[in-house]
Amino acid sequence: MYKDKIATQKADVGTGWAGETFAKKRSASAIEGGWLIPFLDDPKAAFGVKYDVAPLPVGKNGGKGNFLFTNAWAASAKSKFPKAAAALVLFITGPENQQQVLESGFALPTLKGFESNAFFKGNSVVARAAAINYAAASYGIADYFGPGTEKIHKAMTDALTRVFAAQQDSKGALDRACQEIDAAMQP
Repeated sequence: MYKDKIATQKADVGTGWAGETFAKKRSASAIEGGWLIPFLDDPKAAFGVKYDVAPLPVGKNGGKGNFLFTNAWAASAKSKFPKAAAALVLFITGPENQQQVLESGFALPTLKGFESNAFFKGNSVVARAAAINYAAASYGIADYFGPGTEKIHKAMTDALTRVFAAQQDSKGALDRACQEIDAAMQP
């Protein structure tokens, strides 16, 4: 797709990420998460993009894929106020707050049990995006954010760039990315 100029990379069109590329109408679509919706709808930015959401296409053999995003919360054992810290975590991870997370479209709730949530029946882009992402929890893969995240994402981006530029085949590029990621994951 890249070679045939059907797909592009952000650097090719002078943007910093796929959402910006789409918002500035330099691409017809973008594969992004729920954070794209408030970005596109920001009245100060005035992008004026009319858009909708859809699940990723199903592969030739019926395979599905998606990255999953949620938020994890914890209280430090060294907190000066352990009871307050624990109460905050209980509130943030509780059903009322997780309903707000769901309705924001930004990430998946950290709790199970939202399968029949009335919000999914809404007709907003956020409701449709949340329903797609929630359904993907049964087959998606949690994206990694933690130590070495920037190096991991850079290794994958660099691998794709090498493939797109016909500097390396996909196996060689991914093998190299795996070596770089393994090195980034070492303590």
